[in-house]
Amino acid sequence: MKTAHELGITPAEKEALLWVRSALASGAIPIAEEDEDGDWIGEGPGFNMSVSSSRRGCGTVGCIGGWMAAFLSNRAEAIERYGFDSDSSNALDYVRHRRSPALHHLFHPLRDNADIQMEGPNGPLDVDWGVIAASDAIKAIDNFTSTGDADWPHVLIPYFTLPDVLADVPAEL
Repeated sequence: MKTAHELGITPAEKEALLWVRSALASGAIPIAEEDEDGDWIGEGPGFNMSVSSSRRGCGTVGCIGGWMAAFLSNRAEAIERYGFDSDSSNALDYVRHRRSPALHHLFHPLRDNADIQMEGPNGPLDVDWGVIAASDAIKAIDNFTSTGDADWPHVLIPYFTLPDVLADVPAEL
C-alpha cells in the first residue's frame, strides 16, 4: 500500500479513504437504492456513487468522496483545510473541487481530468454510477491505494456491453 504522499493525497484523506473502505466491507454503509420516483429506499446510512451526499430518513447516502467528506468533517485539520461544517454540507464541493487532485478518478468513474467520458475501442465508456456495488468501490479503492489508479474501466467491465470492451473482432469469429 502506498503512502499518502506517494498517492498525492493528505494523510487525513488516506485515513478517510481507508475508513470508507472498511465501512463498505463491513456493511456499515450498505448500498442505497432509489425507488421509481427517485426517493431513497430505507433508512440510515447508504452508499451510492451517483450522489455525493443526500439525506435519507435518519441517515445519509453518499459516494466514496461524500463519505470521505463526512469523515473529514470531524477532523480539525480537515475543517481548516477544506472548510467543512459539522453536517458535511460541503461534500459536493469537496468531491468536485477541494479534494486532492489525485482523487479525481476515484470519485468520478470513467472520467478524465477534464471530466469527459473515457473512450473505449467503440466509443465512450459509461455506466450508471447508481448501479456500482460496494464491492466495486472496494476494488477501486484497493487499486488506488496500491497503485495510485482506481482503474475503474477494469473494475466495471461486468457492466459494459460487449462492443464497449472488445476491440474490432474479425467477423469470421
